[in-house]
Amino acid sequence: ESTYMPGSTRADAPEDYAPKTLSVSAINEQGKTVWSTEDYANSEANDGKIILEAGTYTIVAHSANWDGNGSGFDVPYYYGSTKVSIEAKTMKKASIKCTLANVKLTVNYDQSIKDNFKSAITRIASEANGANPLDFVMGQTTKSGYIPADDFNYTLLFTNNSGMKHDSICQTISNVQPRDHYIFNIKLVETGGDEPGGD
Repeated sequence: ESTYMPGSTRADAPEDYAPKTLSVSAINEQGKTVWSTEDYANSEANDGKIILEAGTYTIVAHSANWDGNGSGFDVPYYYGSTKVSIEAKTMKKASIKCTLANVKLTVNYDQSIKDNFKSAITRIASEANGANPLDFVMGQTTKSGYIPADDFNYTLLFTNNSGMKHDSICQTISNVQPRDHYIFNIKLVETGGDEPGGD
């Protein structure tokens, strides 16, 4: 299976990024791209057919116009590839399953946090180069976040109803894999004081 990934384009997804618009490329055994399009569904490919010379190719499909190496809200990044051998004067079908190549993040704030804190932010920072941290703001952030499949850490930033700030660096999450979905449920724990926690 190919390990080809598109080159780095930018840290953040473009504003008009559409995850299901697929970029498709045919790459020969020498690693040269011999055919490609940034929008397969609307490309010059005749009824989905790509004409290639005889040989073995890696066909790569991924969300177009961004490489998924950054972070953002509501920006999943899909990727898939397959190898295909083409013989002269024959038609060959190739099927590619594109799956989520980055990590999905969801943050939920319990009513105990909403009742006892004026503001709350869960900041999640990927250790991948170029990925900006994501701030999940209580009462404002409603979308899921997406980050590269790399180790990440999270920090809880709270201001209670008296105006006192509570910042606590929690932990680093390791062994992160594509398609992982991390759900953070932030709530008060019973310690005798306002000590937010997560699970």
